[in-house]
Amino acid sequence: MSKKSRRILFYMALALFLVLSYTTLLYAQGYKYSFASGKFIKTGSIYLKSSAGARVYLNGSYEGDTSFLGDSFTISKLLPNKYRVELSGENYSKWVKDITVSEGLVSDFRHVIILPTDETSKAQLRAEIDKIFTTPAFSPMAKISSTPVVKKKTIKPTPTSTPTFSENAPVILFSGKLLRSQDGQTKEIDSGVTGFAFSPNRNKVTWRNTNNEVWVIWLKDMDYQPHKKDGDTEKISRFGQTVNRVGWFRGDDHIVVEFKNKNASSSYQILETDTRGGVNAVDF
Repeated sequence: MSKKSRRILFYMALALFLVLSYTTLLYAQGYKYSFASGKFIKTGSIYLKSSAGARVYLNGSYEGDTSFLGDSFTISKLLPNKYRVELSGENYSKWVKDITVSEGLVSDFRHVIILPTDETSKAQLRAEIDKIFTTPAFSPMAKISSTPVVKKKTIKPTPTSTPTFSENAPVILFSGKLLRSQDGQTKEIDSGVTGFAFSPNRNKVTWRNTNNEVWVIWLKDMDYQPHKKDGDTEKISRFGQTVNRVGWFRGDDHIVVEFKNKNASSSYQILETDTRGGVNAVDF
């Protein structure tokens, strides 16, 4: 082999080494080559934490099982796109979301609930929900304060009702209106309201209305995804049957809705308040 040929081979090997080193460095820093855009793009990831052990699927392909300790799972090095993620377990409900992954960010879903579907567990869940609705919830009606009208000889004092708030009751139901006291002002959240409930940590309120809609308002800024702000409201779902009662299920991120059947029995639906990628619901 001539000296010139050896020199050419040396430079070719050097160039290949530099390209591979650069590519390896990019991958180590979380970049991935996108054939669609023809360039390296910072990848994102999806973090999941489930209430029970589950199998994890990404766009229909099995990715693995949630961890033994903590029931969590991370899908990393994903190019920015929308992915269908499914969690399922034997004799458990499914959890499915169409999750959008953004460049360099983590899509965090740490409040996933999957529930057992066998009849024994369903009976236990019913008993758990019965306690939710039978335990007195702090969802106060407005107090009535009597303000006498100026007396006249032929007219008796007429009481006028005004809403009364307290530190523990910044939201009240008054004449079918859900009202909130904030910064010294009374704000109407919704009308035609038939019932509501504070979340256990009192950071949120859920309510039902005459349109059989279930809504949530956030009373504080949230420090976890989805990052809701104080005063944000969102419709969680609308139903084709009458909503009898609403409450909170196992914390502050899931709502339980009760319906009355024709035979006077109750049926339930548990909904997540995180509407990103669709709302998961479990009926029983």
